[in-house]
Amino acid sequence: MTGTPIADLDTPAEQMLKIFAGIDGSDCVILTENLRYAGVLSASSLLKIINEKQLKTAQDQNPLTGLPGNRSIRDYVQDIMRDSSVTRFFCYCDFDNFKPFNDHYGFQKGDLAIGLFASLLRHHFVGEDKFLGHVGGDDFFIGMSGGSRAEIEERLTALLGDFQTNVLDLYTPEDRAAGAIRAHDRSGGERHFPLMRCSIAVLEIAEGLMHADVNRVSASIAAIKASAKANPSGLVFSNLTEV
Repeated sequence: MTGTPIADLDTPAEQMLKIFAGIDGSDCVILTENLRYAGVLSASSLLKIINEKQLKTAQDQNPLTGLPGNRSIRDYVQDIMRDSSVTRFFCYCDFDNFKPFNDHYGFQKGDLAIGLFASLLRHHFVGEDKFLGHVGGDDFFIGMSGGSRAEIEERLTALLGDFQTNVLDLYTPEDRAAGAIRAHDRSGGERHFPLMRCSIAVLEIAEGLMHADVNRVSASIAAIKASAKANPSGLVFSNLTEV
């Protein structure tokens, strides 16, 4: 097997494919674990793995936004939590006053608001170090590895500002001028609701901290969601060790 490439068992399948493509005449990769021989992976087996992975990804995509859903988000969080070499940021995005808007204007306008936010996510967050997911409804997820809190805060602030500005186009001129709509609350009574915006709760996992409990991550984000909604900026940061 002279010239046969070598890769670790933890190497992502897509990176394995690049290894195959970069070396002529090789139809397999030698796999190692902790620098010890662990087996051989053929090109046909790798393509089968990638096809199955792509099929699962497609099945998990949200039909409205095309973004990965809950299963993919959970897999991403589990994987990235094992990489303690960088700081990681998990951002939970949730619209404020979406239900009154949806009830007042109808689900088609609600879908437009969701589609608008998904488009802004793709505009503001690109690159291999970023993950975008759609939890469902008006809830979204952003995962990032590397960078500083200041850099992340600047980008998230721009996202929130753009959404709050662009979503105004979905309201009537009268509602925009009033800065509120009249709709039913959860108890059935009518009252005024402010115009829609988004709030983001950000959980920061420091470099050097490794954690495998996804449920703890979810609980930590849930604990700061209310603080984000109550904050005038709509944006709140917290550390995993603080919650």
